[in-house]
Amino acid sequence: MKTNLFFSLFCVLSQLCFSQTSLEKVTVSSHTLTMGLGFFEYNNSNTIPYGMNGSSFNFRYRLYKHNLKTGHDFRYDVYFDYSGLGNPYIIDKDLVLFNYFGFNTGAGWMRPIINGIEGLGVNVGFGVNIDGEYILPTEEANALIGHPINFGKWLVSSPCLIRINYSLKSFSLTNSFQLPLIGFGYFPEYQYSPSRLDEHYYSYFMKPNTIAYLGNYRLIDNEFDVSYPLGKTTVNLSYAFTTCNYIVNNNSQHYLQHSIGLGVTF
Repeated sequence: MKTNLFFSLFCVLSQLCFSQTSLEKVTVSSHTLTMGLGFFEYNNSNTIPYGMNGSSFNFRYRLYKHNLKTGHDFRYDVYFDYSGLGNPYIIDKDLVLFNYFGFNTGAGWMRPIINGIEGLGVNVGFGVNIDGEYILPTEEANALIGHPINFGKWLVSSPCLIRINYSLKSFSLTNSFQLPLIGFGYFPEYQYSPSRLDEHYYSYFMKPNTIAYLGNYRLIDNEFDVSYPLGKTTVNLSYAFTTCNYIVNNNSQHYLQHSIGLGVTF
C-alpha cells in the first residue's frame, strides 16, 4: 500500500516538473529597466492656459514574454515620469513653477501577423492600461501667479498595441506603438474649485466622471529602440515620443514629450 502511494506521488511530482520544464522551454521572458531624460511641453486651459515647458526624467520597467510555439507576446509596463515646468518668458527661465508627476501601468497581449519578410516581425493586440497625472504648483508659483491650483486626472482604458521588430545582424530594431481606444476615469470639471471640497477633497478625485474615446481623448505613445547583446545582458538605446490631446468637460489639454533612454535587458 505504501509502495503504491509513494509511486503515485512520484509520478505526480515528475509530471509537474516535466510540465514546468516544458513551459520554460516554450516561453522566453525578459526584464528591461530604462532611465530616460527629455523635454516636456504642457498646456492646460484650466491650470496652465499659456503653456509651460521643462526637462523631464522618467523610469520604466517592462516585462516581456514571448511564446516560441505560437509567437504570441505578453507585455507588462510600469512607467514613472517627472517634469519641472517653467515659463520661458519670465526672467529666470529655469525657475520651476509647477511639478508634473505622471504614472502609467498596463498589460497587453499581442499575436503575430504574417508579412513574408525575413527578419521582420509584426505583432498587434490589445491591452488594459491605467494612466494618471498630478500637477502641483510650487511656492514660487504661489508668489507669481494668483491662486494657482492643483490639477490631476486618471484614466482606465483599453489601448491597441503594435510592435514591429527587425533583426539586423547583432542589432535588434523595435518600434512599439500604443493608442487608447476607450476608457473611463476622472477629468476635472470646468472651473472646479478644490478648496470648496474640504474633507472630501481626495475622495472627489477618485470618482470616475467621464467616458473617454478617440473623439475626445487621444494619447499616442511611440518608442523606437535599438538593442545590442553585451555578454549575458542586452543594452538598449531608445527614443520615446508621447503626445496627448483632449477636450473633456469643457477643459482642453495638450502635452508633448521627447525622451532619450538608456536601458538594460536581462
